[in-house]
Amino acid sequence: RAKYISEHLTSPSRVIQGDSQKLSEYDVPKFDLCLTSAPYMRSFDKENPLTNYHEEGDYEIYMKGMRKIFEQVKDLMKPNAYVLVEVENTFEKGVPMTPLAWDLAKKLSEIFFLERELVYCHDGDLKTSKVNHSYVLIFKKK
Repeated sequence: RAKYISEHLTSPSRVIQGDSQKLSEYDVPKFDLCLTSAPYMRSFDKENPLTNYHEEGDYEIYMKGMRKIFEQVKDLMKPNAYVLVEVENTFEKGVPMTPLAWDLAKKLSEIFFLERELVYCHDGDLKTSKVNHSYVLIFKKK
């Protein structure tokens, strides 16, 4: 994907393919806006999505990792810049719901000002779809 996108950009745009946990190591200019989606983890999962699900982990480790990533994002932001994070609470029949969107909002509020949320409604049939909406969490640099 990175190669394909890179071939379709014009200078000065560029694509950096790497590990978000090492964001501070890349030559990223200061920015006004970060638009992203968080990797998903349920509270009972045993694989860490921040290692591409290759290492064991738990929800607490994941949340601490997400905070570390967004601390690096904050360091690269211009004053009054925004971060928008698209995320869903996870649920499916027979397993406990994980309030991922709400937990992430709380965790990132430790380093950003949570300005508001938007609810993004997906098209689809509630009988066949696990979720019909997600949240766009809007944070501002403190």
